[in-house]
Amino acid sequence: MKKLYRMASKDIDRLLEEQWEALPHVRDRIMYYSELALGTPYVKFCLGEGPDAPYDRDPLMDIARVDCMTFSEQIIALVISRSYREAFHNLQRIRYLDGKIDFTWRNHYTIADWLPNNAWLLEDVTEHVGSARCQSMTKTIDRKKMLQGKGCDDLAHIPEAQQLTTQYIPKESVLEIADRLEGGEIVSLITSKPGIFSSHMGLVGRNPAGAPVFRHASSEPEQMQVVDVAFDKFPSYLAARSDDVGFKFMQVRPSAVSSTP
Repeated sequence: MKKLYRMASKDIDRLLEEQWEALPHVRDRIMYYSELALGTPYVKFCLGEGPDAPYDRDPLMDIARVDCMTFSEQIIALVISRSYREAFHNLQRIRYLDGKIDFTWRNHYTIADWLPNNAWLLEDVTEHVGSARCQSMTKTIDRKKMLQGKGCDDLAHIPEAQQLTTQYIPKESVLEIADRLEGGEIVSLITSKPGIFSSHMGLVGRNPAGAPVFRHASSEPEQMQVVDVAFDKFPSYLAARSDDVGFKFMQVRPSAVSSTP
């Protein structure tokens, strides 16, 4: 099978139609498509609002290159779609509040915007997975300050700075909760840095032996592509990320598939 990042739109059309029937369960399609994406080159901030956009002129969709966020978003868009055209439109619905393609309407903040604005699609399963291990974190999210730093000035629709609280599973518990993961979950790494909750994203996959892996677009200089990190290697991986303190887990709602355009 050709790697996903080497496929043309017509190849993806055929793939989506075939796998819709062959893999009826959402989590199986997530694991299948994300496995096909292994090796996809990493490029930071690789999606935007198109060539005529005022702030970010990167393309609206690009399977041939990803960062951690766009890898997760594009895989989800493929999973809930039967064609490349449908995946393109679903991706914009995922990336933008109300699907409005505009830099200032983009879901820039994973936990503060992307997760709640995609409630039609995503379910936060952190407390289900972590149960009594969960802890809470409160941060101030200042969207206007961030967007002003990007040169944006039309911000009447942007809320003032907000204090938000979220639940997360401490990273020390990663091996304890591994057997509670079904596969196909979206993973957000939670950071202690101020002003944001999420520092990195990926998906839960399975290796050939069936063991869980963290599948993500790695920016490590020796990798710079979509790779797997085995869960039994996760503690050493996390030790090198001293600012990251834990995880959130999300799942695609199976009911969302029938609600897509």
